[in-house]
Amino acid sequence: MKAKWHIGRVTDIEHISKTKLSFSIKLKEEQQFEFEAGQFVTMDLPLGEKRRQRWRSYSIANIPNVENKLSFSIGYLENGLASAYFFEQMSIGDEIKFKGPEGTFVLPANLNRPIIMIATGTGVVPFISMLRKIKQDKIPFESIHLIYGSRLVEDILYHSELEEWKEEFGNFQFDIVLSRATNWNGTKGYVHDTYLNSDIHDEEQVLYLLCGWTSMIDEAMLNLFPKVNDPTKQIKYELYG
Repeated sequence: MKAKWHIGRVTDIEHISKTKLSFSIKLKEEQQFEFEAGQFVTMDLPLGEKRRQRWRSYSIANIPNVENKLSFSIGYLENGLASAYFFEQMSIGDEIKFKGPEGTFVLPANLNRPIIMIATGTGVVPFISMLRKIKQDKIPFESIHLIYGSRLVEDILYHSELEEWKEEFGNFQFDIVLSRATNWNGTKGYVHDTYLNSDIHDEEQVLYLLCGWTSMIDEAMLNLFPKVNDPTKQIKYELYG
């Protein structure tokens, strides 16, 4: 089915750090915008005449709601046209045209097995949507371990929410791995060492969900292929960049 175009109006903007920003848009239409946790939309931004210049895809952080609002978190890319718009030009009240929902990287139907979610940067966004869906609908799951890599403490997204989930669900855990932080008492380095040291990586039923930059996905695939029984069924990924 061909994706439908919609118009949303920016309702709030939060500058989390110099390189991370969250914002929400409210759809002008009254009919609720339906999507699956983990999906994305493609925005047509005021960046030029050609489609390649204007179109950018972003994962939705929330789940469907009666307010018909969509939330996003994005990262700053130096010299990026979209980054210049979002970080320097976008204002509350601006209209954004987008199409969707799109994507097949969604919450798995079967959560009765160990799941390891691996994300870098804003790659954590689809996982936040999935976890919010699990909580809202009270979906039972065996275990989920989120391994989330970023650079600096100030760039961490959804930290307090992750802490709340860890307190609420005994079978949910997360590790935040920072590569450039000096004022950080948690894990330092990169996500690969953390998931490779996980005590369930060699189980036949574990499901790996990966989302992040192409280089991270490529390295993870090389690391995980020898460690799983059926890579096509046990490794799913969404990449960008």
